[in-house]
Order: sequence, then structure tokens, then C-alpha cells
Amino acid sequence: MNTASASVGPYYQDRPQPRAVIAWLGMHPDVRNQPEIINSMFDDLIELLAPHGVLSAYSAEPRTYRLNQRGRRLLAEAFSVGRISQLGFLALDPNSALYPNMEIRANAEVLLGMPRIPEVAATISLRIQPETDDSISAVVSQATGFVRKWFGPLQAISAFVSPQGKWDERAFDDTTGITVLERNRPFRLVDWTDQRHFLRGVFWGNGLGPDLCDRLGGQDHVLRHAPVFCAEPLGAGVWLQISEPFPPPQEAIDRLAAFLAPLLTWTKDDLIPRHTPYPTDLASQEPITERDEFADDTSNPMVPMKWLDTIDGLDIGINIYLEKPPTPEQEDAIKASLDRWYTVGFNGGFGGAGFHSISQPSVDRASLRCMLDLGSADAPLAFDSLRKRLAALSNVQVHELILGTEIVE
Repeated sequence: MNTASASVGPYYQDRPQPRAVIAWLGMHPDVRNQPEIINSMFDDLIELLAPHGVLSAYSAEPRTYRLNQRGRRLLAEAFSVGRISQLGFLALDPNSALYPNMEIRANAEVLLGMPRIPEVAATISLRIQPETDDSISAVVSQATGFVRKWFGPLQAISAFVSPQGKWDERAFDDTTGITVLERNRPFRLVDWTDQRHFLRGVFWGNGLGPDLCDRLGGQDHVLRHAPVFCAEPLGAGVWLQISEPFPPPQEAIDRLAAFLAPLLTWTKDDLIPRHTPYPTDLASQEPITERDEFADDTSNPMVPMKWLDTIDGLDIGINIYLEKPPTPEQEDAIKASLDRWYTVGFNGGFGGAGFHSISQPSVDRASLRCMLDLGSADAPLAFDSLRKRLAALSNVQVHELILGTEIVE
């Protein structure tokens, strides 16, 4: 058995070099109930990304955390109480042109499931673009080490490490961020049950959980017969590395694809029906106008509101500050008011085709936060309505509404 490693091999003499290294893990969403493991994993993820210019993390609360000592402590606290289900990291090349042509040096996203859609798998995905061609071997080794170290503790279902480049037919699609295997099919593998049975593609490095191994004849069978450079146990699963050089030759990918065929030939009919439909693109739908019951009430007071300069396109952070931490009954009343407001906006009550989506509100001491995709709704009309609704709540004192993403220094 060979020892897993990565080096820049002779393939670079006549093949374009990969622009970046991609790594991904899929997990059961219950992993979010293990905050100590999650926080330890984040220490390693931050250490992996820091040399590439990642200095902060942004959450779907919404909040941005500076990755200094205080910000890391508050981030760990947020995970420990289950306040964060999604966290992103991003580093831009300071020498590149302004958006939309800026180069992304490194980025990562952690999704600990979706509370409103419990079938969605938890995932960790990262992309690192080495500063020089000579440093790609080190990045590959570090990304592979991260995936292999955390596959078992996170009880991962599957994982992979891959080059990214238009020439690599097994890599991520450059524009959508999904695998080419998924791009050529009408559905993606996003539910954890489906990821236990099928793969998203074939890559240079592949992590298979025990359920995937069982579909191929068991862990021992895979370790003995997989046509790869390196086959090693990975917890109760296996790590299959096609070649020592990175990226692998196409003929080696094809040999492993033939071995993994039972896990790759899935169709729509093979996937587990979802219990909850995912949000659809509303742009093609006719707007359904629902009257806002606060629209004609010009005498209603409105809570004070402030806009931050951290608005990113149509995604707007909603931060509701109270005079004191809410009781469970007060929290329920605020969430019910938000739900009603969102329903009106989703159905076109604030103009256009309506809101697109809203995240589950998180509670942090005396504040509630969520993220809204405004869609094509009229922002002043929508937020005036929200200000009236919050002011009209009985037995709840809303101090201020702040729109934008707050930064924790």
C-alpha cells in the first residue's frame, strides 16, 4: 500500500496547471449538535486559510467576525449555543481589478444543515488558489490533511480533494460551483441520505463513508481492489487517492470511475424524495399581490432605523435590537411578526415579484438577526412596514432596527 502524498508531476509539461485546489466534505446535519468538535475543526480551518489572506468570517446571523482573539472567542460562543448554521470565509487578491474581475485567493463555506429543510446535508467546502505554481504541492497536502483529519470526527458521509480548471472534466464548474457530474444532470446531491448512497463525481482524492463502501462490497473490498495509487482506511470508510502527482491523468480517473460506477450512475428516480420543497426562482413567476395591513396606517409609529454600509446586493442583514433580552413569549411574538411581514413581501405586497428568501432568526442577548434576500421588492416600502410592525408589538420594546452586516472587531 502506498503512502498518500502529492507532488507536481510531469503532467505540467504539456497540461495547463490548475488554478486552484478544491476540498469538500458532506456530513449528517446533526453534526451541528457537537459544538466542541465544530470549534476544534474551525481552529484548523482558520489556520489553513490564514496564510492566504483570510482575516474574517461572515455568518448568516448576519455578522462578520474578525479572526482576532476576541472575534474568535465570540465566534466559538455563537457556535456553542447553536446560533450559527452557516459561516463563510473570503480573501480577495489586493492586486486584482475591482469587482467583477477580482481574483479570489481563498474562500470557504461551512453549512451546518438548514433548520427549515432538515434533509439538507451539512457541508464544508473550500477553495485555495496558490500564489505561485511552486506552492501548489503544499496547498494540496494541507487541504488533504484537513479532510483526512476531520472525516472521522465529523462522521462525514463523503469527501474529495480536486484541482479546479476548465481543462479538468471532473472538477468543479467554474461558474456554478457544482461538480460537472451534477451540472450534466437535472438534480444535485444535496440531501444527506442521497450522499450516503451516491457520489458527486470522481476526483484526485476521494473520501467514502461506510455506507458508500458497503455499496461497493465493504471497506476491505474497496481497500483491496480500488485501482488507485493509495487506498487507506478513513475511520470506518476509505481514502482513495488516484495518483501521487496532482492533477491525475485522465486514464487513471477513468479506471476509478469504472470501479465506482454503482455510486455514479444515479438519476432523478434514485434520489430520495424531499419532504420539503426547496425555494424556487421567483423571477419567472407572476407576482401575487397580498395587501399589507400596515400600508394605509400613516399614524402608526415606526421604530428608529439605521443603514450600515455593508449591504451586499439584494442580501440585507436585519438586526432587531430590544431594550432587554426577550422572554420566550416575546421572542415568539417577534418571529411571528417577521413571518407575517415576510409572507406579505414574498407574495408581492411590497412591489415587484416579491422577496426571495429569509434566514431563520438567531437570538443573541437583546437582539434578533436574520438575512433577507430582497428580490425585486421595494426596500423603503418593505422596511417602513417592518418598522411599524415592530413598533406595534405589545409587551415588547424594540429599541432600533439596523440594516446591514455588523462587524465584530
